[in-house]
Amino acid sequence: YEYSKKNSNSKLFLIGNYNNDPSVKKMVIEKGLEGKVIFAGVLNDVNRYYSAFDYFLFPSLYEGLSIAMIEAQISGLYCFVSNTVDLNTKITDNYSTIDINDESSYIAEMIIKNKKENDRANINYEMKYDIKNSSKKLQNFYERNCKYE
Repeated sequence: YEYSKKNSNSKLFLIGNYNNDPSVKKMVIEKGLEGKVIFAGVLNDVNRYYSAFDYFLFPSLYEGLSIAMIEAQISGLYCFVSNTVDLNTKITDNYSTIDINDESSYIAEMIIKNKKENDRANINYEMKYDIKNSSKKLQNFYERNCKYE
């Protein structure tokens, strides 16, 4: 709501079981956000939607190492992530930590302040998540530790 007050063209793509939560739908109506919130439901293929997003907000209370966050960063999205999420999830510079207990107006300002153009063609991420690097490490491990006779 606070972000949409500053950016009237914004949309929220809500992923998860929010379709069945009447309090969320009630809040959308009370805040006058009908038509600005897309209730996508539970998705097994979230990665297919990343190219349509400008930002990825991850306000989780109980998340460990999130594969979705790693995928979002590698796709070039700027991510705003709860400070409860495992910091090993941060693999690019397109990552800011948020405290979901902060006022939503503060979080909206933080998003606006950190607005960056996404250069999705040149993503720099830690090599530990690169498939070519990982497969080479695995091959080296097998060559060192598995003796063929």
